[in-house]
Amino acid sequence: MGAHHVTVCQKPDWFIGTILIGNTLSLVLFGILLAQFFEPYLISVLPESLNNDISLLFIQTLLSTSIILFSAEFLPKSIFLINPNRMLAISAIPFRIIYFILSPITLVIVSLSKFVIKSIFRLEYSEQRPVFGLTDLDYY
Repeated sequence: MGAHHVTVCQKPDWFIGTILIGNTLSLVLFGILLAQFFEPYLISVLPESLNNDISLLFIQTLLSTSIILFSAEFLPKSIFLINPNRMLAISAIPFRIIYFILSPITLVIVSLSKFVIKSIFRLEYSEQRPVFGLTDLDYY
């Protein structure tokens, strides 16, 4: 866990990039899988008047959003708030593996972001490492 901590502290933009890429990919895949899971059941249960593509999409979206909000947003944040050190220790190795797998994509996205910030928006890109406190978790 110590080596992972050093890597994350040296490249906070890569850490954030990896988290955002992984989060986006997992939400898309989870949404697709949930839609495939719910579709046969919804087709068999819905009345004929609601059994069309638009109604199915709307209901699948509502169900998927509810499940994702609870399982991917509320639950993990609550668990991390209760015991952050233990959860960090448990998640360090899986995150390191995901960090390694997503590093080529992260390299492209972070490089593209820096290019856009510097060249297109003509802003200064800061490598300054942000300092987060305990209260920052409450606002995330």
